[in-house]
Amino acid sequence: PSHDMESREWIAHGREMIGICASVFVLMIDGWKRSIGVQTEIKHAIKLRKIIKTVDLESGGQWRITPVTPEQITEMARK
Repeated sequence: PSHDMESREWIAHGREMIGICASVFVLMIDGWKRSIGVQTEIKHAIKLRKIIKTVDLESGGQWRITPVTPEQITEMARK
């Protein structure tokens, strides 16, 4: 039961933060597609018409930030 409460609190907190942010960055680390929290936050960001950007670590150790459309991030999560 406490795990469920903790999850709900994190989801509520995430929604609140997304509501005040101009854009949302999705860190493309292992497991992001399976994360219920990440998927919930992406859907909320899309609903609020937030700018969404992906953050990838390239092979040379550099971070790449890429703006994506709601359709692109939704398709990426399905693959």
